[in-house]
Amino acid sequence: MGRIYLRIVASLLFFITFCSYASSKQSTVQGRIVYRAQRIGVINLEDVFSRSLISIDMKNKLSVLEKDLRQKLKNKEDQLSKEEKVLLSKRSSSRRKDITKRMSELKKSVAEHRQYVEQEKSKLNHVAFKMSQHIYGEIIRIVHQISKEKRFMLVLPLSHVLFADHSVFITDEVIQALDQSCPTVDINQFINGNK
Repeated sequence: MGRIYLRIVASLLFFITFCSYASSKQSTVQGRIVYRAQRIGVINLEDVFSRSLISIDMKNKLSVLEKDLRQKLKNKEDQLSKEEKVLLSKRSSSRRKDITKRMSELKKSVAEHRQYVEQEKSKLNHVAFKMSQHIYGEIIRIVHQISKEKRFMLVLPLSHVLFADHSVFITDEVIQALDQSCPTVDINQFINGNK
């Protein structure tokens, strides 16, 4: 009977020891998960690109460029349209050979104009892309700086997060730092191809 008692006590002690060891490891593991969760930041890039001063400045400057381009294109189209009307009105009074030559020149001008339009749109898109890259680089620099300060191991975009506590969001801090460090952007450096 004594041996059975000893075995039961030994088994109970082993079980208690194992359970306390396992629960201590479990809390340590949970502690690590909580610790790591506190070291992950989340940023809403969409908000940064829509609310930061530099992004708003970029959109305004691109809008002005686009408006200027549309006006230039409209002026050229009006000019070509007038030339076409003049040619059509002179059709009966001028020689057929002259009219045909002028019409082919006009068609060539229209084709050149269309090509010009596509080139200008492409340039505008390239400027917008380069400006966005510049802003994104600034955002990355600021996120890196905030990550060092807060000791984040990882910063994820909100689009890749299903749930996060608001304490790990750094969007407002990034916008504030971005607004302080570079509130405007010089569009000319992107138009002239310096960046």
